[in-house]
Amino acid sequence: RACVLGYGEVTERPTYRIHPGHAPQLGWYPDPILDFLKSADVKGDDVQSFWVRVTCPEGQEAGTYEGRLLISSTSVAGPLRYEVPLAVRVNDFSLPGVSPLPLLTVFSPQVSLNDKDWKTRVQAKADSPIRVWSKHYDEWVDFLADRYITMDNIYIRSPKAVEARYLPAWRRLKAQGRLGWHCIGYFDPMPSGGEGEAQWRQKTGANLHAIHDRLAAEGLLEGAYFLGADELPLGRIEDFRRAAALVKEWFPDIPLATTGCSRGCGTKGSPSERLGAVVDMFIPTTESWMGQLDCVAKARAEGRNPGWYICNNPDYPYAQMFTESEPI
Repeated sequence: RACVLGYGEVTERPTYRIHPGHAPQLGWYPDPILDFLKSADVKGDDVQSFWVRVTCPEGQEAGTYEGRLLISSTSVAGPLRYEVPLAVRVNDFSLPGVSPLPLLTVFSPQVSLNDKDWKTRVQAKADSPIRVWSKHYDEWVDFLADRYITMDNIYIRSPKAVEARYLPAWRRLKAQGRLGWHCIGYFDPMPSGGEGEAQWRQKTGANLHAIHDRLAAEGLLEGAYFLGADELPLGRIEDFRRAAALVKEWFPDIPLATTGCSRGCGTKGSPSERLGAVVDMFIPTTESWMGQLDCVAKARAEGRNPGWYICNNPDYPYAQMFTESEPI
């Protein structure tokens, strides 16, 4: 299948760093895959990219398959046709219906703007993405699953959010045999003592139990996980440890992940060793992960599950999500 690759125009120089010592360039950047478009108008010296996707039927015999891509166009000079050689190699193994690697992600269309008035105006528009995306909900679920991404959100806190946005997707994916890892609850560190701790136990406990029991009744606990204390500094490790220990006591069979207090990935003798007994997956950002590869090897040897993640960090040359950064 071939479709148009869309472009987004960067019109203002961002304040964040992308490549130390280099300011991002303004202009057009390839970004969204517009799989509902099969053709595009190309004028003058403009360049248009197309996204070509090849899928392999189950049971296809291994080998190299050759063919051609046909590109056709019309212009003032008349119709034009081009043929481009294409070779596809099929390997001698099959992949499962879901990613063989744990994948924790956030898919939650929203308007993330500091200017509240602007945010209100954007959300009020009838064609605002935050208002129209749900019309194509099933298409989004399948689009993501085709790329081994489960509709998920690491910041799920309430049963209402699960019921409204994610439960339909997880039912759909389970029926298709494509339900991957999905978060069934995010929790904050526990305040120390007194009323704060009591409120944490009451509110967080009620939400996590309600979500867990709802999904258990639906048969949707396979691939479920909890995530706690996103990017929490080591200075609050004890507050997080007490919270994680209680969550683990409540739900011993559900993996618990964190991107916080992760220096050392919970290995013996590391700053995060106190979390080693209650946290199953330590997930620091890529640059810190790359900076402690020996520690990662040690964590694996100790039976832990170190991972890494990208967001609006880190700087070049590590992977992140900036449109203006070179994807390779």
